[in-house]
Amino acid sequence: MNDVLMKPKEHVWKTVLLLLAAIVASFAAVVFTAYDPEFLVMDFDAATLRRFVRLPGEIGAVHTLAFAGVFLLFRRNLKGKTDLRALILSCCFSLFLSVGLSYRLFTDATFFFASKKQFLFALFLTGGNALVLYTLLKELFRAADGMRSAAPDGTGTTGERKTFFLVAGLLLLCWLPFELGFFPGSVPYDGRKQLLIYDGVVELTNDHPYFATYFFGALYRLGERVFGDNAVFAIVLCQNLAAAAVFSGVCVFLRKLCGSKTVFVCSVLFYALVPVFWAYAQSVIKDTLFFVCFTWLLLEAARILFSKEPVGKGTYFRLETAAVLTAVFRNNGFPIALLLLLALILGAPKLRRRAVLLSGACIVVVSVFATAAVPAYLRIPEANPFESLSIPIQQVARCVTVHGEEMTAEEKEAVEALMPAELFRNYKPGISDPVKGELKSRVASPDGAFRTLWLRCLQRYPATCADAFMNHVYGWIDPFYVTGDQGQYQFHIREAFERTNPAFKDSGYVYSAYVFPETLRLLSKNVAELANRVPFVQLLCMPGIWFWAALTALAGALAARDKKGVLFLVPVLVYHIGCFFSPVNGCLRYVLPLIAAAPLTVGCVLLRHADGGTVPEAGEEYRGSLLGTPLRTLGFVLALGLFVFAAGRGRAVTPHTESPAPAAQTETR
Repeated sequence: MNDVLMKPKEHVWKTVLLLLAAIVASFAAVVFTAYDPEFLVMDFDAATLRRFVRLPGEIGAVHTLAFAGVFLLFRRNLKGKTDLRALILSCCFSLFLSVGLSYRLFTDATFFFASKKQFLFALFLTGGNALVLYTLLKELFRAADGMRSAAPDGTGTTGERKTFFLVAGLLLLCWLPFELGFFPGSVPYDGRKQLLIYDGVVELTNDHPYFATYFFGALYRLGERVFGDNAVFAIVLCQNLAAAAVFSGVCVFLRKLCGSKTVFVCSVLFYALVPVFWAYAQSVIKDTLFFVCFTWLLLEAARILFSKEPVGKGTYFRLETAAVLTAVFRNNGFPIALLLLLALILGAPKLRRRAVLLSGACIVVVSVFATAAVPAYLRIPEANPFESLSIPIQQVARCVTVHGEEMTAEEKEAVEALMPAELFRNYKPGISDPVKGELKSRVASPDGAFRTLWLRCLQRYPATCADAFMNHVYGWIDPFYVTGDQGQYQFHIREAFERTNPAFKDSGYVYSAYVFPETLRLLSKNVAELANRVPFVQLLCMPGIWFWAALTALAGALAARDKKGVLFLVPVLVYHIGCFFSPVNGCLRYVLPLIAAAPLTVGCVLLRHADGGTVPEAGEEYRGSLLGTPLRTLGFVLALGLFVFAAGRGRAVTPHTESPAPAAQTETR
């Protein structure tokens, strides 16, 4: 672009186009991020147009800075060969932004379809944002390609054990002030319910995975012996140690794989300073141990797929352990572990494929035994089938709310047969619990009556059903969506639930209160909220940004024809798409596994050194043993059986029926 500035007579038209593009893009970005419905949905009358023309003056300083930044980006990136990866992604991401903004502000597609002129205006803003995003993504891919091809700094293989313990200690030290502020630990609704189940106050079901319930209950019993009234600290301590160990292992592995101190330091800072990790490490909730196990599983899979060094039997044993724990700590954990196992079978080098197959057999046998055979033997009731039908329930509820008066007599009768129409009107666009909780208490299973009503709604009110679907999922693709209904973090203790659900007061279950002064607790909360206002850190705490990160890594892997990278990303993308069917739109705790695994997915796929591909040596330490895998499988089964037996003995044997919790407090899996 320097020659453009030196020869204006020859390239004046290019300079003019560059300036116009920068003006359009910066103006679109500023208007779009203003979140002012008056500017986003225009009547296009004279008064609105005059205000629109005056807008650059009203936001002069912001627009000037945006223009300067965009122009500098354009000078570097709107010349030369077009980056197809960045072009396709920028168009998709800009569309995600527009769709997310429309449903966030208007709960429908008003931003696009209010009028024909509005449609053109929406395309104008979307196109301007796509230009900005294209330049940013092209810059990102250029930096990633440069890092992959740069010479390694040469210190990635020294002192691994020492580095591991130093990083783990640093993470625990960084989390310590917040752990003290909330000592002995926060107990959100789901964690409290699991402890009540273990204590026999609430009936045992597999709605919350029984293994997680037994695990928390056993740790709580141990905590009563060691910490007395602060027994929940036993659970919190276990979560902190497990998270620090796994995250430290990720950092050390990336240091060696990428050959870069920058990647290592950034990954350490990510785990140490992003508030979601310490916030959930001190919360008694199954999501914490699940995202730790999920990250551990990806770490061991990455060693097998990408490591140049010989892989020993310890790696395969850790892979099996992490996969089984992933399966038992979340009801959807086994399909994710199975997908990653298939990716390893397809992508692992031949010298490692036999060992992967044998380890996979062990994983499948133990996981099926733990998730199917044990619950059946213990006669643990399965979760209500309505738990997996959040989107159909939301679509029916929105149709009843919007079109209730114009429904036919047959449709009204079908609605009333399920439950009163007034209860369907408890519909909230971003959370299915208010309607689903009432429906579950009245209907045992989604029989033909519900399916017929749902299909009828899809046929007669397709636009309303589409709006219900988008209102329930846009938070997973909109990077600026902040969890609203459930809150980002889980800072809860006993008193909050006694106020909203007095039935628990008489349960006989004793919780400890926070120990340290409220000032320290408020300081910890304020630090978390302040971090959410820092622009870059704020993005890291939003669910939608991680869908972008996964797609960006996938684009880089496809462009580089990196088969291993693509296979490694498949379980991550499937898990994120599975979040679309969760009960809460854009709930941060459901996307925690993707946040925790982000350094691995980005580092292994985009930043892996060009010479860091998998080249197994002929003297591979472990190729699998026909006898070893059955023995390990038997050991897993025996260990699991002993744990269930021991934890079950500590559990109260007289179950009671749980008083229904208020709909607003009910959280589902």
